[in-house]
Amino acid sequence: MLSITGQAVLDDGARRASVVVEGGRIARVTADPVPGALDLEDAWIFPGLIDGHVHGGAGSDFMDAEAEAVRRVLAAHARGGTTGLLATTLTASPERILDALAAVDRVAAEEPSGARILGIHLEGPYLSPRRAGAQAPEHLRHPDLAEIEGWLSAAPGRIRRVTLAPELPGAQAAVERLVSAGVTASMGHTDADYAQARAGMSWGMRAATHTFDAMTPFLHRAPGVVGAVLESPELFAEVIVDFVHVHPAAVRVLAMSRPPDRCHLVTDAMRAAGLGPGAYRLGDYEVHVAGREARLADGTLAGSVLTMAQGALNLMELGLSPQAVRDMVSLGPARALGLEGRKGRLVPGHDGDLTVIARDGRVLMTVVGGRVVHRDAALAGAADGMD
Repeated sequence: MLSITGQAVLDDGARRASVVVEGGRIARVTADPVPGALDLEDAWIFPGLIDGHVHGGAGSDFMDAEAEAVRRVLAAHARGGTTGLLATTLTASPERILDALAAVDRVAAEEPSGARILGIHLEGPYLSPRRAGAQAPEHLRHPDLAEIEGWLSAAPGRIRRVTLAPELPGAQAAVERLVSAGVTASMGHTDADYAQARAGMSWGMRAATHTFDAMTPFLHRAPGVVGAVLESPELFAEVIVDFVHVHPAAVRVLAMSRPPDRCHLVTDAMRAAGLGPGAYRLGDYEVHVAGREARLADGTLAGSVLTMAQGALNLMELGLSPQAVRDMVSLGPARALGLEGRKGRLVPGHDGDLTVIARDGRVLMTVVGGRVVHRDAALAGAADGMD
C-alpha cells in the first residue's frame, strides 16, 4: 500500500487529502488522517500526467529504434512527472519508421520502470514541405495506404495518433482508413487554408498537433487552420506551454475556446530534455539548446526541453485553476485515448498513477500503477508512505 498526503487535485477543486493506492489502483481519497502516510504538505497531487507528443529525452530518441533508448526516454520523462505518453516518431524513410515502431512495440509490452507507453504517435511523414519545421524535407511524402497498413501491422493496437496535412493528395483516403482503425487523425505541419482544414474535419480529423506552431495562422480574412481549430471546441488541441513556442496570451485564447479537457498540454520534447545546454541531434539535424529553447542553426524551433510538470505549473501561472490544469494534463489526454474510466482522476478504482509536484516545481514523486518510478532525492530518509 502507498499513502501520500498533500493538496490533491480533485473533481471539485484542490484540497488537503491523502491518496491511498493498493494493488496498483487508487483505493481511497480521504481527508481523514492515514497512519504512516507520506505527508508532503502543500505539494500538488495530480492524477498521473499524460504526454501525447514526446520524441525523446536523456540523450535518446524513439527514432533511435533501440529498446534501451526507449527505456531511457521513459525514465527521463518519469523524472519530469509523466506517467504515460505517446511515443512520437519523426519523418524518415519507411524503413526507419518501421524500425522505430518495432522497438517501441517491444518495450511497451514490458512492465514499466519509467513512464508507461500508452501508444504511438506518428508525426509525419505526410506533412507540408511549406510547414515542415524540423522534419526532414527529403522524406516528406504524400499519404500512402499501403504504408499505413504496414504501420498498423508492425505495432498492432499501438498506433493511437497520426499527424498529417489535410491538403495533401490522398489525405482523405488516409484519414478515413486511420479513423476506421481507431486511430486519431490530427492536423499538423500543414499549409491548409480554412476550407481545407474544415474538409479534413469532415473526413474525421479530430485533433490539432501543437496548435499555432507549423500551421496557417488566424487572420481576419484568412482564418487558416488556427481559425478552424479555435471555432471547433470538439477538437483535441495540443499546445506546448513552454512560453517559447506559444505566447501566454495565445495559450489563454486556446484554452478559452474549448472545454479544458479538449486542450492538452504536450511537451514535444526531444533528446535534450533533462540535460543541459549543448548540441544534440533531432533526426538528421543538429539542434542547439540554450535555456528553454531548442533550435536549428537557422533559428527554427526543433521540439522542446519542457517537462509535463513544468508545463502544469506554467498553466497555473497563467491563472488556470488546479482543476482546469488537471483536465489539460491528465483527464483530457486520458479521454482522447479512450482511457477515461481508468486514468485522469483521483477516484477509487482508477489506475494508481500519481504525479506529486512541489510548489517550487520539483517533481517529488511519480507513481505508475502503484509503483514509485521516480522519487526526489530530498525525500531520502523520509517515511515512504508504504506498508
